[in-house]
Amino acid sequence: MKKFRLKHFVILFIVIALVGGVGGLFMALRSQENGNRSGSGNGKVEVAPAKYPEDANPDKQLLASLYNGNWGLVSDYEGYWSHTNYYVYYDGTIETTGHYCYMGIDYVSKSEEVLSTEELNTFKKTVKSLKEDTTNNDACDGDCWGISVFDEEGKNLVTVPTGYVYGNDKMEKTIIPILYKHSDISWPITTTVEDMPGFANACDKVYLEFSIVYSDKIHEDYIVYYNGKVTCDDVRNGVTVTREKTFEEEEFKRLQFLVENAKDESRCVDSNDYYTYTVYNSEGEAVASAGLTDEIFYDALHEIEFAVYISTYNNTASAKEAEGNEAIFTKFLNGDRSLLKDGQEEEWFIPDFKNSDDTYEYTFSDLDQDGEVEMIVQMEDEPGAYVSIFHIEDGKVVCWFMDNVEQISYSYPLDNGLMVNEYDYDGSVSYGIFRFNSDGEQEYIEDLFIREEESSSGDAKCPDYQIDQEDIDKEAFEDELQTSILDHMLDKSAWTVIK
Repeated sequence: MKKFRLKHFVILFIVIALVGGVGGLFMALRSQENGNRSGSGNGKVEVAPAKYPEDANPDKQLLASLYNGNWGLVSDYEGYWSHTNYYVYYDGTIETTGHYCYMGIDYVSKSEEVLSTEELNTFKKTVKSLKEDTTNNDACDGDCWGISVFDEEGKNLVTVPTGYVYGNDKMEKTIIPILYKHSDISWPITTTVEDMPGFANACDKVYLEFSIVYSDKIHEDYIVYYNGKVTCDDVRNGVTVTREKTFEEEEFKRLQFLVENAKDESRCVDSNDYYTYTVYNSEGEAVASAGLTDEIFYDALHEIEFAVYISTYNNTASAKEAEGNEAIFTKFLNGDRSLLKDGQEEEWFIPDFKNSDDTYEYTFSDLDQDGEVEMIVQMEDEPGAYVSIFHIEDGKVVCWFMDNVEQISYSYPLDNGLMVNEYDYDGSVSYGIFRFNSDGEQEYIEDLFIREEESSSGDAKCPDYQIDQEDIDKEAFEDELQTSILDHMLDKSAWTVIK
């Protein structure tokens, strides 16, 4: 078993080292070491467009488009500056748009000023003399710059991809100071979660009603009360299960913030699920409702859905449907590879579980809450060496997930249909709780982080206990770990060895 795991890991490491160097691996591990926070760009490298921007002022000729982005490690709950776009025109006008994020909402601050003739000439001469520099163009700290320069006909003269500009005198001593001097943007967030009333109006009256309709036979109907209580009628193929939870006040405030902001928005998201919702004031009057959800409200609904799902989820797959899926999976495990959907073996590493030199085991669970079970396969007692998840689609076996790369990072199922990704590195452990939706995509639920050993560098906070990047004490962490994960660990008897 260990030979199989070590061989693949060594081969993969050599390939990565030869092709791209180990720097990317170090930065990824560093992100985990620092509390598992994510960069504000979410892994996407923003680049000033080489193509003339469509949103530039059509009545003016653009000289330069600049992007200044935040590469730091950030927390959505705390709020952060995301990035700033600058448009500088040949007539000296400079348009600045700053983007700030809080609770998943994008806030914008804008300004427009005019450069002096001397500043414009200096700026123009300097940006046109820039050369492409592709060094240090990915990281997870500091900020970055990208720039595209155009002639008076709109043709691109030079594009500098997004990256660090430390030591670049033209940027640091000339271009950036001019931009900063003529950019009057500021922190636009005036209302925060802490400003929400919480349980100030606590009563047994309804605050919010919403339904998530997955299909004619599958839907969830939620009611949220002003005292933080949530009830849900979960209907799955004719079987109804009622679940409930009571929010802590901080959770309820976050929900209130998202709901109150959603009432002032009109953006819609493309979703396979259909949502209906109604918001009520404390007098019982409906103050907002819709048949589709905007982006902010989409997040708010998921706050409730996941919270209830975590606390009391009950797997309700019907016996008939479960038996059908289990029969297909069993045939597949016994060697019928024709049951695999076309292209699966090219996309995923799927061993011959029955005839392999290594020993595998499997279990069934309804991971996407659609009333039909999925199958989880792992190396016997060792998910760090190999784990995969399979789904039935139109009678064929489809792989949703597979991991056999890092033994310090591994995923395992819980008895409530959720999954955990556990990452052990340099004295710290992070637990990412997630679920699968009906498309096989992972949806985040909760992150736990603990460090009780000094890091090898000695500069990491220790001890350190976090839930969703929020600092907490040891007792609160242990309580959450117990109720969210340890109480739901699968017993050995839940797994069947493949023979």
